[in-house]
Amino acid sequence: MKKKLLSLSLVAGFLMTIMSGTMAFAVNADENANVLTAENAVIVENGIPRIISSAEAEKLLADGQEAETVLLHEQEQIIHDESIVDTYQTARATEYNFKVTNQATALWASDQKRVTPMVVGPATISSGESHTFTASYSGGITFTPAVLDSISATINLTKSASSNSSFTVTYTIAAGKTGYVVFTPKKRTTVGTLEEFSSYGYKTYKITVVDPVKISAYADGLYQLIEK
Repeated sequence: MKKKLLSLSLVAGFLMTIMSGTMAFAVNADENANVLTAENAVIVENGIPRIISSAEAEKLLADGQEAETVLLHEQEQIIHDESIVDTYQTARATEYNFKVTNQATALWASDQKRVTPMVVGPATISSGESHTFTASYSGGITFTPAVLDSISATINLTKSASSNSSFTVTYTIAAGKTGYVVFTPKKRTTVGTLEEFSSYGYKTYKITVVDPVKISAYADGLYQLIEK
């Protein structure tokens, strides 16, 4: 009952903080936790932070890992023929049109970054470091500015996004424990066909784009306290 009241109090404090316009809020660490507790994970969606349970955090990360596996499989299907690309790019008056065939968003575990140093308890730590995450592209074509402009015109491409260094999340590290905060960005995977029209004729390329999700000024993603 005591732990339940603590959780309710924590959420209430969080809501009061948001309503007051202040971006900082406190999260208590559980002395008996090895990795995650119900109060030490915060998901930022559409620029809005929300405290989530360890079970929800782990599910989001698992879904993200599955999405990455699917992407790797998609990339294996893309044929890279650089000899064709090198000769074909000499054509003049080239225009492009990008058509989406599949799209999904998920947490990107392989891009997880530590945003605070390792701290020995008893102590508190805050996320004060900003990390920049960039878009990646794959397909049998050179991703020139003209190609990227065509892709962006279709999907509103985000070339880069940074975690919020001014968004302070304060965690308490219990005595005898060590901990740090990590940030896992949310990314969008887009698979589609790029049509190329030039003086040499017409050609298509299968393209995969992975870009960070940024609805507000900063990257969406998951903050977690990793405590040992």
